[in-house]
Amino acid sequence: MVKKTVERAFAGTNIFFRQMNLQNPGQLFEWHEHNFDHVTWCPQGRVEVSCVLPNGKKITTIMGPEDEPLILIKKGVKHQGVCLEGPVKFFCMYAHRNATGDFVEEYTGWGKAYC
Repeated sequence: MVKKTVERAFAGTNIFFRQMNLQNPGQLFEWHEHNFDHVTWCPQGRVEVSCVLPNGKKITTIMGPEDEPLILIKKGVKHQGVCLEGPVKFFCMYAHRNATGDFVEEYTGWGKAYC
């Protein structure tokens, strides 16, 4: 499986947008979790997003413009995505954060939230 690539990242006011692309079916972004909530938007292609809640419950959602275009992933929820139909373009969107996951108005240099 080929991992995701972060194509572009930019901020609008204090909101950060991280664009990722998956080109081929089976390509994925690996399991990970954050200490903050974030919204994921998929305006192109189809991707299967799998989540494991802190209580162990598993949820799978198909994202895309004809499916579920936006989802909220809460902090502490482990998640990954697999391309079903490419190319997939999707964005993770969240407020600037510091290392404890708290909101900040400006970029603090805490790179883990941005890569």
